[in-house]
Amino acid sequence: MNMLGHSWEPGEGTVVDIRYSGQHGANQRGAEPHFLMDVRPESGAEPFRTEVDELPLFLSFRSPGIGQVVKLECDPRHQEARFIRSDPQINKKTDQQALKDIYEAERHAAPGSPPPAAGQLRRW
Repeated sequence: MNMLGHSWEPGEGTVVDIRYSGQHGANQRGAEPHFLMDVRPESGAEPFRTEVDELPLFLSFRSPGIGQVVKLECDPRHQEARFIRSDPQINKKTDQQALKDIYEAERHAAPGSPPPAAGQLRRW
């Protein structure tokens, strides 16, 4: 897709650092996170480092942590990148639905079925 001169392609990025409205440190109420990312285009183009902002009006956004790898769309020529809404690493809804599906499967399992492993027990 070519929009505003961009040629977006799939890639992935690793969070290097996070700043909130230009300040380093803990998130302050109302401050927007800015993610410094090492971006690797799937096309094999040269990796680059850029700042990626949270997507607008993405209420189910889950901030990735430092060192976390997420899916991105990137434009190597302009050295820009953006998050992909459907990536379960950053989308709370995807995770919440998966947890609800697991719960429903367990609810319909036969009595005496083993409970999930401790690492699978999470809230939605």
